[in-house]
Amino acid sequence: MATVLIVDDRAENRDFLVNLLGYQDHRILTARNGFEALDLTREERPDLVITDVLMPAMDGYELVRRLRADPATEHTAVVFYTAHFHGPDAESLAQACGVQHVLAKPSERGVVLRTIEKALSGVAEPASSPASGFDEQHLRLITDKLSETVDVLRQTNARLAALVDIDLQLASERNPRRLLRTVCSAARDLIGARYAMLISGKADDDGEAEHITTSGMGPEVAGQPELPLRGHGAVGRAQTLRKPVRMSNPGGDPAAVGLPAWHPRVQALMVAPIVSLSHVYGWICLGDKPGADEFNAEDERLLAILAAQAGRIYESGLLYQEVRDHAQQLQVEAAERKRASEELVESELRFRQLAENINEAFFLVDPRSGHVLYVSPAFETIFGRTCASLQASPRSWLDLVHSDDRERAMAIYDPANARGPFDHEYRIVRPDGAVRWIRVRIFPIRGPNRRVYRVAGVAADITQARNQQEKSKRLTRIKEVRSRINAAIVHIRDHQGLLAEVCRVAVEVGMFKLAWTGVIDTDTRDGRVVAWRGGAEADIEPVRLSARPDSPFRDRPASRAARELRPIVCNDLRLEATAAQKAELARQGHRAMAVFPMVVLGRVHVLALIAGNADFFDHEEIDVLQELVGDVAFGLEHIAKDATPSQVTGYDALTGLPNRMLFYESLKWTISQSREHHWTVSVLLVGLDGFKDVNDTLGQAFADELVRQASQRLGDGLEIRETVWRLGGDRFALVLASPDGHLGFDVDVGNGIREVLRKPFQLHDRKVSITASIGIATCPVDSSDPDTLLEFADGAMHDAKATGGDRLRFHRGEMNVRALEQQQLGEALRDALANDEFELYYQPMVCASSGRWAGVEALLRWNRPGHGLVLPSVFLPIVEGTRLAAPIGAWVVDAACRQMVQWQRAGIDGFRVAVNVSGKAFVLEGLLGSIATALREHAIEPSRLAIEITESSLMMPAGETVAVLRRIKALGVGIAMDDFGTGYSNLACLKRYPIDTLKLDLSVVRDISTDPDAASVAMTVIEMAHGLEMKAIAEGVESREQFELLRASGCDEIQGHYISQPVPADALETLFANTQAVDAPGVV
Repeated sequence: MATVLIVDDRAENRDFLVNLLGYQDHRILTARNGFEALDLTREERPDLVITDVLMPAMDGYELVRRLRADPATEHTAVVFYTAHFHGPDAESLAQACGVQHVLAKPSERGVVLRTIEKALSGVAEPASSPASGFDEQHLRLITDKLSETVDVLRQTNARLAALVDIDLQLASERNPRRLLRTVCSAARDLIGARYAMLISGKADDDGEAEHITTSGMGPEVAGQPELPLRGHGAVGRAQTLRKPVRMSNPGGDPAAVGLPAWHPRVQALMVAPIVSLSHVYGWICLGDKPGADEFNAEDERLLAILAAQAGRIYESGLLYQEVRDHAQQLQVEAAERKRASEELVESELRFRQLAENINEAFFLVDPRSGHVLYVSPAFETIFGRTCASLQASPRSWLDLVHSDDRERAMAIYDPANARGPFDHEYRIVRPDGAVRWIRVRIFPIRGPNRRVYRVAGVAADITQARNQQEKSKRLTRIKEVRSRINAAIVHIRDHQGLLAEVCRVAVEVGMFKLAWTGVIDTDTRDGRVVAWRGGAEADIEPVRLSARPDSPFRDRPASRAARELRPIVCNDLRLEATAAQKAELARQGHRAMAVFPMVVLGRVHVLALIAGNADFFDHEEIDVLQELVGDVAFGLEHIAKDATPSQVTGYDALTGLPNRMLFYESLKWTISQSREHHWTVSVLLVGLDGFKDVNDTLGQAFADELVRQASQRLGDGLEIRETVWRLGGDRFALVLASPDGHLGFDVDVGNGIREVLRKPFQLHDRKVSITASIGIATCPVDSSDPDTLLEFADGAMHDAKATGGDRLRFHRGEMNVRALEQQQLGEALRDALANDEFELYYQPMVCASSGRWAGVEALLRWNRPGHGLVLPSVFLPIVEGTRLAAPIGAWVVDAACRQMVQWQRAGIDGFRVAVNVSGKAFVLEGLLGSIATALREHAIEPSRLAIEITESSLMMPAGETVAVLRRIKALGVGIAMDDFGTGYSNLACLKRYPIDTLKLDLSVVRDISTDPDAASVAMTVIEMAHGLEMKAIAEGVESREQFELLRASGCDEIQGHYISQPVPADALETLFANTQAVDAPGVV
């Protein structure tokens, strides 16, 4: 970069050079005369001085003489830039001053730039010794030149000054359109023409006009659409020759010289092309010169100069505009890059702040090299090792994985082959010996080419949540143990059998490693094991039990519990064991133990429970287990009182039924369980209408026989498996527990009792007919107190008798209205079955991965006369759990099988049909034969039929239900748990029943696309189903978002209105016949 000083008394001349040299990246200085230039030269030491010659105060010659006279500036390069430099005298003066380069005003831009480059690359010669009389010669030269040219200057000064001014004005104009308008007006003024027209077009476009500018023609010609005639007249010649053309037009007709008709008449015309060195951008047309018949050569020369300058400046303007646009684009791109860079920095800062302030360890891995690119500080807290150690050895974390989990963790973790996200839980053993549960979620990050270029992961310490989960599972299992044992207490009548059952249930349901019971001899106070389950006999043989304080085994947990009569808990057996015992405990897998004492009629029993995990027992488990032990002690006490039911005070001698005392205990127990299992408990109190008449007229023997036969009918004639109690006289009681709290179950059982007792009784030689009045009270609607419930039921029964007998009454009046409605609806349902008013609709299910039809669910509809189509939500609750459930279920199974045969004949085959049935044991048992018969008669492959049972109907303790389901499963029929997520099932329950499919309830599916927690629940249920080797089906799917989320979560099949609404059989046949798969779900 050079420093250039420009000296000129005219500002436009200085601006021209400043603009021209500004593109060359030079440092520019300016001065208005020789004195200013001399001071700037001495201060700034420029590399080049460009100076005018004739200036006021000090001219160019004097400036150069003074520069050469000063040793500090004598070698400064100088260029004369003047319009008054002519003749040998002037040249000799320049040479005498040491000026090698002279530029005439005006000069082409290229000439100016090349001259400046030469001057900067050369070395200034010092001025030669001035000849004698230099000053006189200088003065004479100037005076002579001025005298000789004064007339010429007077004539041409205006034109030259105008041309220079135009040139400078054009050079500073950046807008091409405005530049052409300026050229048009300036050309007319410079030449003195009457009219001017400028035609501009695209570069080298063979004269196609793009814009026309006029001057001197008035506003009436503005916006005229007609263009000059191409290839005709002066314009045509200028277009062809690409140089100025002059022409006379004696007739004045504009069309004769190629002008448009709207152009004024002209006698003379001059046209010059607007050109650069390589392109033609348009033409300047001048018409008529006042005071002259035609334009002369000087006019042509000036117009050519102006047109040429305009062409070069126009081209520079276009280039400048292009450069400016490009520069603006670069600025935009640079701003975008800067913004992107700032956003990236900000994003990375946020990422680091987030990653370094969360409790989970976040890491990034290069899948190709396996190197850990980043790991957050939480890694050190969770794993107990430094981040640097992991980055130095990326697979070192595997050394911490628990030995039992390592093989599976190594098989799953492979960054180089990561294809999709995975979620894995395993244990680690930290350097400090602590065992922690870790959940790792890893997912690949793909680039634009869909290739995995990073693997990201999050590791969280879930020990607390896992422990809580395990605790919840343990507590659920223990509660289930208590429930099962309480059920056993009612049925088992011998001491040894009950203790054995307690041990069996504790191990098989409670998942304890070992359970045993012992009894202390009242005389010796030594004890022995009387029942056990789990482990081998060798594990029981070393057990020693004694309540004696001097016994060598007095410090053992079981001995302490028997002696101190309080629970003894040891949550880590290794802490109290010898070295040999520790080895034996490790072999057996025994880590924790709890022993509970039981005192039965003065005799001490103990129940010992051994778990495989340390810290197994906490206060919640202990509380439930103590309640369980109390229940067992209660049962043992009743068993111990007498050897036979007739001698036990809890049983009625006449009927053999349990009496009021056992009824009261059973009611208390059922109410306590209802709080836990959300049951509705109903007490049905039955009174025999006409019993008093039999007793008064026929005598007590007949009355007793009536009671005995009535109790037999109640026990055997009802299709329920509930215990019947005799409270005394003609009073019987039942306790019903319904998991869904539906009123219809109570009503149907009550009506069944009335129907059973209406049949005549054969009392010795007499035939007697009676009826029954029934009162009902419910918990928690009426009361949760056993005495109050019995009192309310008794009052309702007396109300039934007071209204004529053979009635069923609830304690609450509004429930009687509902009961009547339920009764009427039940009667209508019986007629519906007889009159063939039922119909099956079918809702298809599709395979989530392929979209192909997978099966259908048969849904019952009731075409009730006078009411239209009745939905199952109205009538199925009445059917569920009643005597109608079995025959209606049998009808559904038979109708579904019959429809499958029809579809087979129509060529539609290969999918299964699922039917909904009650989960009650007595219903399933009645359906077992119906299912087998339907499969046999219709020749249906059993695997094509599935039964669906609601989750809530399976939650009642029902060993008989499990047995019946297993028999149905043995037929080859599939079993699905329907509406999963609405009940209170647990893993133990799911494992106990022979279920092969879980159907997610719509309440689980509904919010999965809007609620992350709901989506997590659905994913967990699906994973749980797969973990239990079950299929997962989602029902109630209504949107594509739900469909895609479920498919991504691994759900096997999809059902819902998004696929299809339930439709009649013929509509489904049409659908299946026309489509093999659902490629775009939601269009059906």
